Amino acid sequence: MIYQKMSYSGLKSIFYKLVLVLYFYSANPVSAESALDGSYKSEFLMRMNMVVYQGNYKCPREVPIKIILRVVGNQLSGSIENTHEQCSDWQNASISGSIDDEGNFLKTKFIHKDKIYGRREDAYKIEGNILSEMTLKSKSRQFWKDKQFKATKFNEFGL
Repeated sequence: MIYQKMSYSGLKSIFYKLVLVLYFYSANPVSAESALDGSYKSEFLMRMNMVVYQGNYKCPREVPIKIILRVVGNQLSGSIENTHEQCSDWQNASISGSIDDEGNFLKTKFIHKDKIYGRREDAYKIEGNILSEMTLKSKSRQFWKDKQFKATKFNEFGL
């Protein structure tokens, strides 16, 4: 093997190149922020179209619903939750999907906690615009009518 002695300036040049390579490959990817990015919340009463029971408890015709949506770029995630203490089996799901640059819903997917009845009876889609009026579409008109609602942007982390 032949070893050559490197000059101080040669070592310095290699060191700076190595630092630059490490910097560019370790830096977080640049993501384009949007004015729509953030968290949105809506709370409203949703009317059931028929009398239902949870165990021996007769549920009220209107149940409180809370929807939280988080937007990052054009992707959204969140949840829908029925917040009634004794009648909470309906309208509970995680939400994912996408919106366009103006805030119009392109696609939403609901993963229901109740895998059988949730998929047959509860909400399955959101239509409209996140900045104005939206419509929560439900699978079964026997139980739920489609519900129009609005959401407000809020700071989820209180910062």
